[in-house]
Amino acid sequence: MLVASLDVGGAETHIVELCRTLAGLGHRVIIASSGGRLCSLLDGIPHIDIDLATRSPIGLLRSYASLLRSVRRIKPDLIHSHSRIASFLGERVARKQNICFVTTVHAKFSVNKLSARLSRWGYYSTAVSDDLAIYLCDNYTVSSDRISVIGNGVDTERFSKKGEPKNRIVFVSRLDTDCSRAAYALCRISERLSRRYSRLEIRIVGGGSEYDKIRSIAERINKRSGYNAVVMSGTTNDVACELSGALLFIGVGRCAIEAMSSAIPTIVAGNEGYFGILNENNTAEAASGNFCARGYEAINDKRLYDDVCTLLDMKREQRERLGAYLRSFAIGHNSITESAKETAAFYKRAYEGVLFEPYGVCLCGYYGYGNTGDDTLLERAVIRAKERYKDIGICALTHSRSRARYRFSIPCFNRYSLLSLIRAVARCRVLVFGGGTLFQDRTSLRSMLYYSSVALLGFLFGKRVELWGNGLSEPKHALSKLLLRAILKRAIYVGVRDKPSFNIALGYGAESEKVHLEGDLALTIKKEECKVTPSTRAILNRVGRYALFSIRGTTNDAEYGYFKERANAAAEKGISVISVAMYPAEDRQKSRRFTSEVGGIYAEGLSASELVFLLSRAEFCLSARLHLLIFAKIADTPFESVGNDPKLTAFCRENG
Repeated sequence: MLVASLDVGGAETHIVELCRTLAGLGHRVIIASSGGRLCSLLDGIPHIDIDLATRSPIGLLRSYASLLRSVRRIKPDLIHSHSRIASFLGERVARKQNICFVTTVHAKFSVNKLSARLSRWGYYSTAVSDDLAIYLCDNYTVSSDRISVIGNGVDTERFSKKGEPKNRIVFVSRLDTDCSRAAYALCRISERLSRRYSRLEIRIVGGGSEYDKIRSIAERINKRSGYNAVVMSGTTNDVACELSGALLFIGVGRCAIEAMSSAIPTIVAGNEGYFGILNENNTAEAASGNFCARGYEAINDKRLYDDVCTLLDMKREQRERLGAYLRSFAIGHNSITESAKETAAFYKRAYEGVLFEPYGVCLCGYYGYGNTGDDTLLERAVIRAKERYKDIGICALTHSRSRARYRFSIPCFNRYSLLSLIRAVARCRVLVFGGGTLFQDRTSLRSMLYYSSVALLGFLFGKRVELWGNGLSEPKHALSKLLLRAILKRAIYVGVRDKPSFNIALGYGAESEKVHLEGDLALTIKKEECKVTPSTRAILNRVGRYALFSIRGTTNDAEYGYFKERANAAAEKGISVISVAMYPAEDRQKSRRFTSEVGGIYAEGLSASELVFLLSRAEFCLSARLHLLIFAKIADTPFESVGNDPKLTAFCRENG
């Protein structure tokens, strides 16, 4: 485990609890951090003192060297990082040592071009809430298929109802500038509360840069009130003790979950927003944001005062029923034992899903450009290569090599580097052109020349060359015809996705026994495997009946007009439009314009499984992109294509 520090905090406490529970389940866990107060709670778990919070270049080099030495000595199966700088260092060490690397996002980081480039995410990642999973997808192009939402876990035995409640409100948080707004608000309403409720005590637990300021305010309040109305407890390692006897709790995040587990009525309020009183109707909604109230209105003194009074005015039986419900929710959703088991299962999935051996099967296609269709083809090609060629390495020629490596969990080579390309092809046993319409000159002659050159390089090195689920079109240039004939004659296996491609393959000299009509690789996705994700759940919460539209950046005015006509007709029937940019780099501008003109929702960065899931609930699909039509077929949803691309025509004709 890589952690910036183990000072008191919600994320740090969760990590310590997680490590202790994983160790109790039989796993060997070691923590590296710059230390802190929580080290005393590790219960024998080894701790390596490495400064994983430093920002100085020299400090980073020292920490990297120290981490590398430790990893070489320990030889872990997996490295799990929990903070930005730790991930920056851990990713490099993991890559150098060929170790599975995973990450967790506990909160939102500031996002700018520099920080986005320097941020490193693992082969697989976890988020502690739905909104953070969506944040990860939207800001760092992490695939939703590689994110697991595993909530903060608390020890529900330690945090349980203890003793009789006293006339006391408890607030627990760090008291730094980014998390002390609720403490100041409590101080502002404390005198009104003490006049209404005799001898009411407000207990503020925590320390930080704002502690002295708040303590000064509390001293003045106490002097005016004639008793200790606001008690400053300072930093503690024993939150359970502070919570015992609380009549109600105010705070956010992990501390709110601990209060819920202790059967204490809870108000969620913090720097990121004000959610209010948790009850049977809204607790699941609060949980989707890790009880941090992200996106809600700012703390309002009147609302806070009214909600506190609502809870204090309740009859004891009402408060006890509410507390019992909150405890049952915490046990069902935030038990540290279940969280640790989910994390262990996540580790197993990540460990088994990452390949480090680069040679064996080399996959070539239009990969790594952010095109949902082509990225899906690479994902399915990797799965097929694992099944077809067991126990040998897999690599791919891609555009964004580093990003693709973590998105697809295989070694990747720069498709434009001649040396990398030659090395990948020379060392592989099988060269596969996995999906897409690669050998064509319809868009440009460059495409035909590039892929033909790679294929001829494979023949030169004596490799087994295969085509999987390829689309073929009649070449325009004489050179293209010569190249296509040479490739189809010498390829060992020619898999095509439609009948026109099948006929072209035979017409250009491919032996009939080598040509296989197998459909598009994306058709291997199974509808029942596509489940709801935080991103799709957020979309479904915004619409009722809907249809999915996909416009190309090259869609002409007549086609664009047809899209608008169909959208307006759908709107008359109460059907909203979800406009999906399948290839954001090309489609984003026109898709956003379309959304602004007809209404609905704009979406990009959704994975194939997310799109299949949405389509399975859609009224129909209208698309100028082939793979959204393919996903609609998998989802058994009516579809219609727009455009004069032969592959769209062939797919629609073959599917009625």
